[in-house]
Amino acid sequence: MEKWVLLGIFLLFSRIGWAQNSMDHFPKGAQSIGIGNASVTLSDPWAIFNNIGALGKAPSEAHAIAGYDHRLGLNELTTLAAGITLPTEKIGTIGIGISNYGGELFNQQQIGLGLAKQLGLASLGIKINYFQTNIEGYGRSARPVLELGGTAELIPGLFLVRMYSI
Repeated sequence: MEKWVLLGIFLLFSRIGWAQNSMDHFPKGAQSIGIGNASVTLSDPWAIFNNIGALGKAPSEAHAIAGYDHRLGLNELTTLAAGITLPTEKIGTIGIGISNYGGELFNQQQIGLGLAKQLGLASLGIKINYFQTNIEGYGRSARPVLELGGTAELIPGLFLVRMYSI
């Protein structure tokens, strides 16, 4: 009986683990890449790309960020990203991000505008993206994507994180 309960718990939570791995989300920012894209709790300006909810805990100064990731010497695996974060006293931190991935045969572009605010121990955010994919021979498709995110530091070093994309 005990092993069936443990197996059930394992299967229940392993499905959540699958949802965290996505090939359409490439890490952005040196710290995020350095820790294997385990960046959903990082509250740096790169949160505009990695978890909009964490942006509410970002530093209280305006930041401009830019990144270039050129993997294996191939232009087809290159990611370019840039963004701006602007903290305000009344509505929270506003972030704008733009990124490009790929080469001539396959590429993806994304531009997004987000807002995040620290509310007590939780930092909540919302972001609207325009996401476009081009595939040579198949055409182009583009859609708006709504992202919702949040982080709460329950005790020092223990975070509760939620992210949704619609």
